[in-house]
Amino acid sequence: MQRVSLHPCLLPPRPIAAKKPPLKPGALFAQHGRLHRAKHIVDHQEHSSYLLTLGEHLGWSFTGSPGTESWLNRMARILNFREGEEGGLVHVNFRRRSSSLNLLISRILRRDSARAGPLFGKRDISAEGWTMRDFGLIRIWSHSEVPNLICELSPWRSDSREMVMIWYALQVIYPGIVQGGGLPLHAALVSRGGMGVLLAGAEGAGKSTCCRRIAEEWTVLADDGVLIVPVNGPSYAAHPLPTWSELIMGRSERTCTVEHGVPLSAIFFLEKASQDEVVPLGQGHASVMINASASYVARQGWKKPDPGQDRCLKTTIFDNSCRIAKTVPSFLLRVNPSGEFWKPMERALHRSSPSLHGVLEVANLSQHG
Repeated sequence: MQRVSLHPCLLPPRPIAAKKPPLKPGALFAQHGRLHRAKHIVDHQEHSSYLLTLGEHLGWSFTGSPGTESWLNRMARILNFREGEEGGLVHVNFRRRSSSLNLLISRILRRDSARAGPLFGKRDISAEGWTMRDFGLIRIWSHSEVPNLICELSPWRSDSREMVMIWYALQVIYPGIVQGGGLPLHAALVSRGGMGVLLAGAEGAGKSTCCRRIAEEWTVLADDGVLIVPVNGPSYAAHPLPTWSELIMGRSERTCTVEHGVPLSAIFFLEKASQDEVVPLGQGHASVMINASASYVARQGWKKPDPGQDRCLKTTIFDNSCRIAKTVPSFLLRVNPSGEFWKPMERALHRSSPSLHGVLEVANLSQHG
């Protein structure tokens, strides 16, 4: 039997060099032409190496082995990854699915030794110590001796199947985010005056509806998922994720720049009500609700961990939730379907921080000046 050991959530990402300048906010939602299946895409210059950095200390590089380059190019277009290669990052290699673990190891460590060097940093890595997470369409392999990852891709026969695989593939970065002090959250992200605000809630709570109804002074960056990462000591930045359900069903072609984050100023948990109202939450209550939002995402991304891994994951997520609740003001936002929920939300932001009051005032002047 194969021996498995350390779960990917325990493998911290490597520190990275100075952060590259973020992309302009205007690139957040880029309207692309109809994205066809990879075999129909004609690129004059194909790329198979991309970079993603979040916060100050989290970074990944993505490469595609033969037969996966076009798939990776599509993933990079959707998420607006930067092209290039850079050392010191967690390396993620995509390759076509092998029939067995032994065949995979043989290809990587023997017949594909040229790629094994940059992927694992050494040629004598043990054939034991592998851990595999099976998502059905993709399998993610990690080794206890190194933080890098291999993602095996199953054949795809439709746009929707290919998009589901891209959604799953992005989740390889979630354990590193959690280990680095951040969280993936089930929430919408809106911004104004350079500050980010989360609208969190379960399915059907009204996140997408609020994003459609919010005043035009606010910019919608994401309506279903965000990544929270620590920056500048106790502060946090929020990074947008695409609306995967819309992409999978072919109802939208919007992409987003995951790498572009905004300072996280507050979290509002949505609740349907007869009138608009904001209720401040204590740190304990906020910790529980942040933990529930992150755990919902974790249940989708980490399937059937063993009991020890499950305890590690739950403990780290809860600890991170408590730290975020201690730093970021949290509120219950009761929303009337026909009301103007953003007005009590803005008043709560005024009261929670004098600096936020100044930001909103400047934003108002710029809108009406």
